Amino acid sequence: MKKSCYVKILTAGLCLAILQTVLFLLPLTAQGAVMEQEEEEVIDHVAVVSDVEELIEYWEDDMTLVLEPGEYNITEYLRSLSNPPRWNYDGINEKGLYYTDEFDGPEMIACGYSNITIVSADRENPASIVCEPRYADVLSFNSCYNIIIDGIIAGHTPEKGSCAGDVISLEECSNVTVTGCDLYGCGTYAFTIDSCYNVSAIDCNIHDCSYGCVTAWSTEGLRFIRSDFHDCREFTMFELSGGTTDFIACDFRNLDGGFISSGSGKVSFTGCSFDDPIREELTEKGYIAEKDSGKEHDSADDGEITGLISYTAKDQPVELWDDDDNLAVTNYYELLLDEDSKEAYPALAKKLDEINASEKKQAKESAYSMEEESRLMKEMNPDMCFSSEKTLIPTRADSKAFSYVYRVYEYLGGAHGFSYPAAVNIDPATGESIAFNAVVKDTEKLPDIMYDELIKQNDDLVEYFSYDESGVESLKADNIERLKNDGEGLCWSLAYDGLWIYYEDYAMGSYVAGSREELIRFDDYPEIFTDTYRIKGTSIPVIDKQVETRTGDTVKLESKKHSVHTIPLSWHMETFSPENSDNPGYYYYTYAEEYGADESFEGLKKNLDSFNKESEKNAENSLKNLGNYAQKDYKEKGDDAYRLYEAGTRLCLRRADENYVSFAVYEEAGDSVKALAVVSGKNIDTRTGEDVELSDIITDDQALIEAVGEELKKVFYDEEIRAGIMKEFAERLDDESTVSGKSLAWCLGYEGMELYLNPEVNYDFYGDMDQVVKLFIGFDTYGKLFNDRVKTIPLSYVYEPDLSEHFYVDTDNDGKLSEFSAALIKDVNGDYSGMNLSCGDDKWEFEEGVFGYSAEAYLVHDYMESDYLYLCLTGDNDYSYVSVFSLGEEPAYEGEKDGSLKFEIPFDEEGGHGYMMTGPNSFYMICRDDTMGTRSVIGEYQSGWNGVPVLSGYYQEYIDNGSWDVRAAIDIKADIVDENGNTISESVLKKGEAVAPYRINEWGGLLVKTKDGTIWRISLEENEDSMSGWAIEGKPVNECFDGLAYAG
Repeated sequence: MKKSCYVKILTAGLCLAILQTVLFLLPLTAQGAVMEQEEEEVIDHVAVVSDVEELIEYWEDDMTLVLEPGEYNITEYLRSLSNPPRWNYDGINEKGLYYTDEFDGPEMIACGYSNITIVSADRENPASIVCEPRYADVLSFNSCYNIIIDGIIAGHTPEKGSCAGDVISLEECSNVTVTGCDLYGCGTYAFTIDSCYNVSAIDCNIHDCSYGCVTAWSTEGLRFIRSDFHDCREFTMFELSGGTTDFIACDFRNLDGGFISSGSGKVSFTGCSFDDPIREELTEKGYIAEKDSGKEHDSADDGEITGLISYTAKDQPVELWDDDDNLAVTNYYELLLDEDSKEAYPALAKKLDEINASEKKQAKESAYSMEEESRLMKEMNPDMCFSSEKTLIPTRADSKAFSYVYRVYEYLGGAHGFSYPAAVNIDPATGESIAFNAVVKDTEKLPDIMYDELIKQNDDLVEYFSYDESGVESLKADNIERLKNDGEGLCWSLAYDGLWIYYEDYAMGSYVAGSREELIRFDDYPEIFTDTYRIKGTSIPVIDKQVETRTGDTVKLESKKHSVHTIPLSWHMETFSPENSDNPGYYYYTYAEEYGADESFEGLKKNLDSFNKESEKNAENSLKNLGNYAQKDYKEKGDDAYRLYEAGTRLCLRRADENYVSFAVYEEAGDSVKALAVVSGKNIDTRTGEDVELSDIITDDQALIEAVGEELKKVFYDEEIRAGIMKEFAERLDDESTVSGKSLAWCLGYEGMELYLNPEVNYDFYGDMDQVVKLFIGFDTYGKLFNDRVKTIPLSYVYEPDLSEHFYVDTDNDGKLSEFSAALIKDVNGDYSGMNLSCGDDKWEFEEGVFGYSAEAYLVHDYMESDYLYLCLTGDNDYSYVSVFSLGEEPAYEGEKDGSLKFEIPFDEEGGHGYMMTGPNSFYMICRDDTMGTRSVIGEYQSGWNGVPVLSGYYQEYIDNGSWDVRAAIDIKADIVDENGNTISESVLKKGEAVAPYRINEWGGLLVKTKDGTIWRISLEENEDSMSGWAIEGKPVNECFDGLAYAG
């Protein structure tokens, strides 16, 4: 008899109770049985049932089954069936409820279900699920996903001591949560769990089982939280083989038998209470220390713990799909403080906002970056895909430290993946990272302590290392290396009672040993720790009670099947000047800006080389004409001021990917750069190296002419002028060649095509305008005009807009471009002091970040589909800076980074190289460094989470270190290292030794070379009194070396 079916709206009290149950469970399931939704959507399908027949009838995916008070006898129902589907032990079972014959009666097995919640309607009078056969399991699940059992009593009807079946049996299931349940004997075990993932039992009462409490095999993420285990007997209470099991705030008493057998599994007890015999067994086996015997609480004795921080950890899955093919799976976490914690720790809140944005960006970049590799994997095995998944492990969150660890598992193909840890330790008051030396004051003893505790807490390693004694010394040596440079190579995280240390796969020597962790307790080794993070007393908080974990809806990224990538180009400026200039009142020169490609793009390289030679020839030939003009102009204007005359070709990159390389060519002339005379474009097929014909990329000439007519309306009101221009343009399309030139000038970009109308060549504007007119034919508006290859662009790219003209940005990520313009403001001295940015009727004024006497612009589009304007400005002492402005709905100044994006390392006997930015994920910058005197360093960078460049390579390299005029002024402790930075030996750099700066990183690692080629690593520490901001063993760097020269 049906009582209700697919009920969307229940009685207010019942609906609220179910909703609270579902929401309560969210933080306790790592993958989340219920996705985060609006309140009225959380309960998808609900059926209220009052007997076992209704329970079975509505048992299906995405269902919440609300059990009214009473007994639900599974056996009675099974016996009433005439021909039920039977479980096939030898073959494959499809999704369904199955009947299986046990020794003394039937058992029901649920197979293949997902998103089912079984909950009591009345917690004061909970429903009871029972079965009669002694050999049958009460509830048996096989290959099920996202199962919640809440507030149920479950057990066998026979008397105690006569059963052979379990209460709850789980096999190959994932994301199962049992909460608030009473599980009783005579069942042999309350839980039997085999090959499962992420199983939690919360606030459960487990008692009177005849063999023990739990048996589990090969199950990762098994957790028992605030559950009571009592009055069970006979054999080992907890048979745990393989996998990981955590007991948190649980109570164990009156258990008659051996307590635990963990085999190769990892087991932890946090905040639990035990009978004396159990405590003695656990202490003897090394599962707990003596102080762990008592129950832990949320607050410490004598108020030693203050300012506990609560937060939500939202696990956000990300998947990359190509039609029906899953190419990549990854995830990221958003850490969100509750309102009280946010108010109490604003610096921490700000820091987490930055981390959240960076994590989101990195997750998407990770998925897209492995697209090609994943396609190759699928060619070998269609079921494989790239995977990079994080698991959050919170370790501490109070007024002193906000610490957590990620366990990252990456699969890139092959026999297995790779697991490694990544830790974050933040001072909540400042939002800054906590230094290792602020926690550990004595690292000399730590390597031995680390090894001893690792063995003690991972007893299977004793046997592992017995087969490889050299592995012990290797591990200790590795730990010494990890601890150098203030624990630079160590993954560590603060806990309330000590310091967690995490190891990656292969850290023990082989993959089979797996990744490991250990806890070095403050109380066990007080001599090595500072007092800053220690907690007095024995009661410490339970971190899991402070963190609510949720899972968001999966973000599905669409693959761009034919996506291409940007390609690197080199940059060079060739100049020509008179051999003798005997007039001190003026100077003149010509120039040719050049791009180059490497040997991997043979045809492109050949085309660019030819173009560059022609440009150089024109610049050299025009030098004499410019000299004649300069002499005449100087005589006419007089000698009241020094004058500079220059002329040449300037290039602006519009596109550089695996399909096309295109750039605008500006011919400039005058006493300083004045109005442009002619603009043309250069468009090269990257694959073939041939110049591109306009007819190669346009699908309909007439439609293009009409598009030109539409765009001309935005420039000229006079219809006659527009008609004349269109007539001339149509004639040029009929020319034998439609390669871009001065009379038919065009240039491809990432968002469309630019047309340049040169009045000095072949267009007549009848006095309305005497400058080049640029028309933009965008892919968003005129997409049908272009073939698919032209419209296939990289996911991220960089190009050079001309600030005197318009540029186009998709601010809403809706495929529609917005027209921007920017104008730099000059002060009375002629230096830049601000920028006006406009988009339609919206205008913004910026003063911050705009300064200097010259500027170049770059439009940066990253994987997150965010757009930034980079202004590379040169100011006092010719120092360069990159100021970054986001170009969303509300443009903003994001910050700056000192350095230059387009530069050339001076040519020497071995040649040289010019650098320019073509993509945001890998580019080089030349920056000023004041560590070893004022010098230049080059490093590899990428666009950061807010667009500001961040160093992606570990070191920056000095590029002006050829002289040996720097000498050590004192003896300096240093490590001798190889080219990869691996320590060879510890030594002392002797006073008087000549050195050349080699490399430096942002975290205080300095490498220098001596004349014999030896590389020395010197550890630096921050020092406000030093001219460079760094010190060596407390002494400013400028006092440690002679011969350092500082600018300014």
